[in-house]
Amino acid sequence: MIIHRIKRLEEISDDRETDYIFGYDTHFWILIQKVRRQMVKIENLISTSVERILEYIRLKEDSMSNSNLKCNSSKD
Repeated sequence: MIIHRIKRLEEISDDRETDYIFGYDTHFWILIQKVRRQMVKIENLISTSVERILEYIRLKEDSMSNSNLKCNSSKD
């Protein structure tokens, strides 16, 4: 599918009128779009990972605080 798209773009880029899209060479523009998509995926992965880490820390703190409460109440 990607190879088909690239071949199609090569056919299109043979036409000088369509050689530039938004001021970029067609192939260069495609590469930029791919990089942008990957950056968005990476940003989402980092964001999700940070959320999970923070949630883990909160749960750990809650667990430790509950343990301390149990220890303190057993001493009384």
